[in-house]
Amino acid sequence: MEDLFTLHTSSLNETQTFATALGAIAWPGLIIGLLGPMGAGKTAFAQGFARGLGVRELVTSPTYAIIQEYHGGRVPLYHMDWYRLSSDEEVEETGAEEYFTSRGICLIEWPERGTLPVDSLLIHFSVVDKGLGRQLLVVGLPEYNGVRLKEIFRELRYE
Repeated sequence: MEDLFTLHTSSLNETQTFATALGAIAWPGLIIGLLGPMGAGKTAFAQGFARGLGVRELVTSPTYAIIQEYHGGRVPLYHMDWYRLSSDEEVEETGAEEYFTSRGICLIEWPERGTLPVDSLLIHFSVVDKGLGRQLLVVGLPEYNGVRLKEIFRELRYE
């Protein structure tokens, strides 16, 4: 994997502002894995991202439901949480593959519990600054089009 971008945020609002901006220009078929410890901001990111898509529903962690679907935005959003899963077989049983090949956007918390398609984007969340800040490391898996990602960050003015 190639490091493509690192962002430091000092508040929940800053993290969500970035996520909202990314959601506003996200495209159908995008798959994003959200990695990081509990409390690092993955669900907060999903909330901001959904807002950028135009979703007006309350976005909550799908830990118990495994998959939450939101159809109120310009593109369907499928928010998954694989924390309770322990193998690719369990991920397969959720029907995740159908979502991956849909015209929606997939956000997956705890993607390390399964296998993502090779053209996915990953965002690693780290808690920094004595718990007050976050570092988001954005990387593309081997088949991800990094050129497009760099253009997006340039457009968002996050170079």
